[in-house]
Amino acid sequence: MNFLEFKDYIEMNSKAYKVFITKAAKYQIDKNNKRSKYKKWRVEQINSKIYFMWNNVIAKLYNDVFESKGRKVRTYKEWVNYLDKKKTIKKFDKSISKLKFR
Repeated sequence: MNFLEFKDYIEMNSKAYKVFITKAAKYQIDKNNKRSKYKKWRVEQINSKIYFMWNNVIAKLYNDVFESKGRKVRTYKEWVNYLDKKKTIKKFDKSISKLKFR
């Protein structure tokens, strides 16, 4: 499973995506509201930052899973079985639900 397949799988099978995007949007909007009039970001910039943040989170998760499973798991189905066995989605959902931005 490559990174994009992994990202799609997490987004389709996890509650974390919607929760993270909602929390990150609130954080970025609050942060933007504190900026001076001339330094405020456009909506496109805020959205870009939110998705950049999400991609960083997913990249970290992907690398953690990749390192923990080793090279023995190669096919898409093997990855899915590994994620299920380790309850990765459930743990990820739980950690994102507890996430707080400062």
